[in-house]
Amino acid sequence: MASIGTSIFAATRAVLKVALACGTGALAFKSGMFDAPSMKVMSGLYVRLLIPCLMFAKSAVAITPANVPYLVHLVAFSVGYLALGHVVGAVLVWWLRDSLPRHFRRTLIPVAAFGNHGDLILSILYTVGDSPPFRKGDAALGVALVAVFLTAFNVIFFSSGVGHFQADVAHLEVEEAVELSLRAATPVPEEDEEDVKRPASRSRDDAAGPSSSAAESTIPLVPLDESAASPPPLRPHSLPRRIAASLSAFFRRATQHPAIASLMNLPNLGLFLGLFVALVPGVGPLVAGSKSAPLSFLYDAADFLGSAAVPLSMTIFGASLTTLETDAAAWREFPGILRALVAVLVFRLVLMPVAGVAAVEAAVRGGWIPRDQKMLRFILMIEACVPTAQLCLIMTKFYHPRGEAKEVAAVMLAQYAACFVTLTASLSFILNLLSD
Repeated sequence: MASIGTSIFAATRAVLKVALACGTGALAFKSGMFDAPSMKVMSGLYVRLLIPCLMFAKSAVAITPANVPYLVHLVAFSVGYLALGHVVGAVLVWWLRDSLPRHFRRTLIPVAAFGNHGDLILSILYTVGDSPPFRKGDAALGVALVAVFLTAFNVIFFSSGVGHFQADVAHLEVEEAVELSLRAATPVPEEDEEDVKRPASRSRDDAAGPSSSAAESTIPLVPLDESAASPPPLRPHSLPRRIAASLSAFFRRATQHPAIASLMNLPNLGLFLGLFVALVPGVGPLVAGSKSAPLSFLYDAADFLGSAAVPLSMTIFGASLTTLETDAAAWREFPGILRALVAVLVFRLVLMPVAGVAAVEAAVRGGWIPRDQKMLRFILMIEACVPTAQLCLIMTKFYHPRGEAKEVAAVMLAQYAACFVTLTASLSFILNLLSD
C-alpha cells in the first residue's frame, strides 16, 4: 500500500497541472493572443472535431468484450449522481424561492445536478492514469469509461435540463418583447391620418381593380368536371413511395427529439464508432489492431487529433473564467443568492464526494464491482468530486435575452476557487484507497 504522502503528491501534481493550464489560457486571453470570437471558433473545433476523435481513439482500443459489462455500472452511477443532484436542487429552489431573483430559481436544479464530468476528469486522468495504483495503459481505458459516463449526462441534460434555464427567463423574453413593441409604436397625428390612409386606399383600389378585371376577362369559365376533382387512382408504385415518405417523416420527428438528438451529437458518435471497432469481430484488426493494420492510418490520425482536445479545452476554460461578471447590488437585494452559493458548493464539493466514494465502496463490498477494477472504481468515485459543469453557464447565457449569467457565474467562481483544495483532498483519499 502506497503512503498517504505519495497519494497527496500525485493528487497535488494533477490539480496543479489543471490550474497551470487554465491559468495559461486566462493569461493568453487577457494579453490579447485571442479574443472572444476566436474562443468561440476554438470551442467549435473542440466539440466538432477534437473530442470526437479522442472518444473514438480511446474507446476503440480500451473497450474489450471483457469489460463491456462494466459499462452498465457507469450508466447507473451517472444517472444516480444526476438524480441526487436534481433532488438537492429542487429542495434549494423550494427553500430559497422567495429570496432569489425570478430568473435564478429553477436554474439552481441543473447547477446542483450537472458537474464537470468531462474535461476536468480527462485532464486528471492524463496525469495519474498510467501511474500506480493503475497499470500502464489504464489511462486510455479511463478516457473510454468517461465517454460512457458522459453519454447518460448528455441525454439527461439536453432532454430535460435545458428546460429549467428556459423556464427561468421566459418572463424576461415577454418583457423584452413588450419593451421592443412599445419603442416601435409611434402615434400618428390625426391631421396626417387621412393623408396616410387615402393614398393607401387609392393604391389598393388601383391595384385591385385592373388586375381583378383583367383576371375575369382572361380566365375562361369552364364547367366543373367532378372526375377531375377526385384523386387519381392509386398506382402500384405509389404505395411504396407513400410508405417511404411516412417512414422518412417519422425518422425526422424522432431524431428531433432532445433525447435522441443528444445521443447523435458528435462526441457520442465518436464513442459509438469506437465501440463498433472494438466489439465487432474482425473490424478491430483492420483499424486499430497494430501499426500494420490496413486502416491504421485512420486510427493514428484520430489519436493524433484527439491528443489536442484536453489542452485546448483547459485553455478555453481558463479564458472563459476571466469573462465572468457578478452583480453586487443583486446580492444585497436577494440574500438567497449567497445561501444558494454556499449550499451548492458544500453539496458538490463536500457531500457529493463522500456519497460517491461510499456508494462505490459499498458496491465493491457487495460484489457488484470487482475490487481489481481500479480504473472503473476511480472513475466512479472521482466523477462525484467535481464542481458545476461549465455547460450550465453557457446555457444560462444562451437563453437569457441579454446573454447574462451573473448569479450562475458567482456560484461557479466560488466552486472552482474552492475545488483546488477539495479536489486535491478527494483525489488524495481516492488514490490512497485504491492503493490497498
